Amino acid sequence: MQSRMVAYVNTIRQKGAMCAPPEPALNYNSSLERAAQEHAKDMALNNRFSHTGSGTSTDLAKSAVGVGSSHIERIIYFGYPKKKGKLLGEVLSYTKVKDHGDDYFAHFKHAIKNLINDRTHCEIVMNPRFSDVGMGMYKSNDRYYFVMNLGEKPN
Repeated sequence: MQSRMVAYVNTIRQKGAMCAPPEPALNYNSSLERAAQEHAKDMALNNRFSHTGSGTSTDLAKSAVGVGSSHIERIIYFGYPKKKGKLLGEVLSYTKVKDHGDDYFAHFKHAIKNLINDRTHCEIVMNPRFSDVGMGMYKSNDRYYFVMNLGEKPN
């Protein structure tokens, strides 16, 4: 599914969006995927929607109990190389289960549409400095939580 998700995002990047002209394709990165998947799971299991982790046992990259992780901490924790001056980004969305049932890809496309239709999120997804991507989704009782992590490959 990850390759299908990356291909879909790359189609948008290569066509351009309302916030940006066409941009180069992103490369799949397993560290970014793991960080995204674990944060989607953390949000779903703790019924929260935030760039800050829950600080509970499901927030694997937390620095201490009760202290929620940042997207940068999660991305580095799961092995993506961080170099000074290089960008790391994260965008979040969710969809309601009732809107698409158990059609995982329909939920994913809806989440991407939400992001691309919001100027700030669109500018992050379309940022030409990003070279790598990993995405995760996790279902709660009534929502699919979606996370996209982006990285600028260190030279």
